[in-house]
Amino acid sequence: MDKEYIISAIGGNRPGVVEELTKQVYLSGINVENSSMTLLGEHFSLMIHIIAEEETLQNALLDRLRRIEEETEISTHVFLAPEKLPGAEERMKPQYAIRVRGDDRSGILYKTSSFLARRGVNILEMSTRAETPPEGGRPFFLMYTRIEVPEDMDTNEFLVNLEHLANELHESMTLTRVS
Repeated sequence: MDKEYIISAIGGNRPGVVEELTKQVYLSGINVENSSMTLLGEHFSLMIHIIAEEETLQNALLDRLRRIEEETEISTHVFLAPEKLPGAEERMKPQYAIRVRGDDRSGILYKTSSFLARRGVNILEMSTRAETPPEGGRPFFLMYTRIEVPEDMDTNEFLVNLEHLANELHESMTLTRVS
């Protein structure tokens, strides 16, 4: 019986690291359902969602990943994804994108994620980075967050509260409907 798994990997960044990992999935006869790869500092980070029979996973992929860990600086881990609850209703909830830009300072990520959690908002995707302008000066912070909001949420009230958060953080925040 097929089950869903998540493979995580992290290691030093260099050309070919994504190829090395995805080759092992391919050679194991497993298809990649979803993936996300990014550079964090000088480290490469990867998450791959796969569906495979437990026997295929055990006999093919896990051995291949162990060999990669022995031969390179890449660390991997395979998680069994939880099964969907029987009868769970699949509904598309409204989705929005929040973009943040401003001076880089401590607490922006925490305060924004706390703001969203207190309102029952689900974070679907989030990326952040701090950049120093080419001409020098203070680093600035950029964040992109795709969220799913409860269907009964008052979006006007949510937007007002988001503006209060932006003022508190001294950041520019925008909210855009994406679906």
